Amino acid sequence: MKLFNDPSWVEFVGNKGMTALAEAESYIQNKLIAEYERWGFGFFAVKLKKAMTPVGFCGLRKTKYLDHVDIGFGLLTQYQGNGYACKSVSAVLANMEHAFG
Repeated sequence: MKLFNDPSWVEFVGNKGMTALAEAESYIQNKLIAEYERWGFGFFAVKLKKAMTPVGFCGLRKTKYLDHVDIGFGLLTQYQGNGYACKSVSAVLANMEHAFG
């Protein structure tokens, strides 16, 4: 819920209009998890290693706007600038290589 309403998310991804936790849960279930079922890949939660604090997500996505799979991420503003996006993208790419050869 926090991520979908984070100022940088709204600026770069768009305002999803979520004002209740149930809306965020529904979006995750009906959009993000549904993409796993459809494509066999999607987003992973990005968490701080020691505390397992969720700070965002990163993963692969197929959109109607691109002919290829895209990699994307979103981090809460207070966790940006710490290298978490770079580490997350690297992990997704390593996982992709392992999964798809």
